[in-house]
Amino acid sequence: MPWRTFVWRIALWIGLLLDYEEHRKEWAADVFPNYEDPEDRIWYNKLCFHINANGDYIAIELRARGTMVRLCTSVTMVQAISALI
Repeated sequence: MPWRTFVWRIALWIGLLLDYEEHRKEWAADVFPNYEDPEDRIWYNKLCFHINANGDYIAIELRARGTMVRLCTSVTMVQAISALI
């Protein structure tokens, strides 16, 4: 029954998506709690769909019509990226 495999994979992917997004929200709230700060704001209004082995997040920017973004967990990398924005 191939449809059962398909349904199982979709359910697994949705579960992972929810876990990734919850992890991103918790990390952003702990490390970048001030939404009004432009450097902190880059962690908000995103939908995380992948976490790299190095801890970086791959996400979709929800306010910019689905633009993909990479959220770096290294503070120096975040500062470098926010300087470019």
